[in-house]
Amino acid sequence: MTPEHHHELEILAQIARMEGCRFYLEIGSRFGISLDRIARAMPVGSRIVSIDLPGGAWGHKDSHSQLEEVCGALRASGYDVHLHLGDSTDPEIIEAVRALGPYGLCYIDGDHRYEGVEKDWLNYGPMCRLVSFDDIWTDRKKKFDDGFIHAGVFRLWSEIRKGKRYLEIAGTEKRTQGIGVLWNG
Repeated sequence: MTPEHHHELEILAQIARMEGCRFYLEIGSRFGISLDRIARAMPVGSRIVSIDLPGGAWGHKDSHSQLEEVCGALRASGYDVHLHLGDSTDPEIIEAVRALGPYGLCYIDGDHRYEGVEKDWLNYGPMCRLVSFDDIWTDRKKKFDDGFIHAGVFRLWSEIRKGKRYLEIAGTEKRTQGIGVLWNG
């Protein structure tokens, strides 16, 4: 994780704190770095829900154990943590997550293809007062080893922010991939 991304997450954590969020949903937690940072900006006792697909196209095959450790540390600190391992589009996961909401803040950092991020927005956005997206400025076609293209978030963000209150968070040194925050309703 770059220093710019740490800066972006710090601002997102400040927004969560200022908005009084006590229910947080994260899609695509990978190693748990952002999950831990945002959760700890909220009061102890807050509900923290993570969805991750270790080994999936946007996950990491070795992330599961570290993510479990982060969740355990948050629980030990007094947070109400729920980890769902699997595809965020699985109807059972969607319903389980819905039952734990509604949420003050959601951070979507899962499938970056347009169809994938759109599904996460449509499935989880209505459950959340604030919805944030990672990599909102990656408009170039960035090819990964697995062959997926990384520009879907940019396209969706460009569409859904129109006419709504939103904030775009930039890194400290240059306009990096960015985090977008949308006040939803």
